[in-house]
This record gives sequence, C-alpha cells and structure tokens, in this order.
Amino acid sequence: MVFSSNIFLFFFLPLTLLLYYLCPRRFRNALLLAASLLFYAWGEPVYLSLMVFTILLNYLSGRLLGKPEQRPGRRKTVLVLALVRIVLCLFPQNNWIQNSSDLTWGIIRNVPFVFLGAVICWLYYGKRAERNPLRPMWIYILLSFLFYMPVAVAAGILPILGMLMLPKTVCYILMICAFLRVVRSNA
Repeated sequence: MVFSSNIFLFFFLPLTLLLYYLCPRRFRNALLLAASLLFYAWGEPVYLSLMVFTILLNYLSGRLLGKPEQRPGRRKTVLVLALVRIVLCLFPQNNWIQNSSDLTWGIIRNVPFVFLGAVICWLYYGKRAERNPLRPMWIYILLSFLFYMPVAVAAGILPILGMLMLPKTVCYILMICAFLRVVRSNA
C-alpha cells in the first residue's frame, strides 16, 4: 500500500482517523503505532520484526536517557548526532540509486553514527553497576558497532567483510533478549 493508492486514501486513512478520534486520549498513541505497523507490514511484512525491534530500542533508550529537564545535554547530543547522520545519508554523493560504494562517503556518513553509538554505550556503561537487565547493553552496542564499521566502510572493496554482519546480528539478538526481560519484568 502506498500513500496515493485507493485503498489507503479511501479505506485505511479514513478508518484510522475515525478510530483515532473515537479512541480515548490515553490509547491514541498505541492506536497510531498499531496503524503504522499495519501500514508498513502491508507493503513489506519481512521488515515488521525489524520495525518492532527498532521501536523498542528507541523507546527504551529514550527512557534510559531520562527526563529532558534532568539531563538536557544527553538528549541534545543524541538528537544532533542522529540528525547529522540522517542529513549525511541524504547527500547525492552516496550514490544510493546506482548501488555503488564510495569509501570516502562510507566513512563520512558513519562518523556521526559511531559517535552516537559511543554516547549510547557511555550511557549504558554508566548503568552497569545497577541491578538491571540492561546492564550489559553497553557491550552489545559496542560489539555491534565494531562488527558493523568494517562492513559499512569497506565491504564494497572486500566483500568477505560482509560476514561480520553475523556476529553483529547476534549482538542484536542479545539486545532483544535484554529488552524482553525488561518488558516481562514491567508487565
């Protein structure tokens, strides 16, 4: 389903808006989350698990950062690094359409990503002494970055580096397990 399709314009969007305004305020965000996941699953159901993982990761990371008024520097740092990464990925020099890999742009667009990972590792590292299922998260994030960076930078030159995505995936699975422990303990 795409935004310009008849099923979206005349069925999905009106139904979502109707449910949104009929729904009590405290459930509106959950409704929009479910509608968004349904929309994306409609087009590519393969990526639904990745979307759910990313949503959980972002939500729990936001909770970890704490209230913005208590730690304004952390929040601003994460937001600025994320925005810089997004803007760098939008530059035409990345050659996304031709599927060609330029080593220079591979390095440039991943520099803020590495700093972002370092900030998140530092935040979780500070929580390592607490009795908390997210205590080992800093090492999972660090390892996933260490496995990802050679792939992001040089896999176009040396394709065998793509094999490093396997241990990176194991780190992601360990992160999911840690998040599931948190969700179960809070339920």
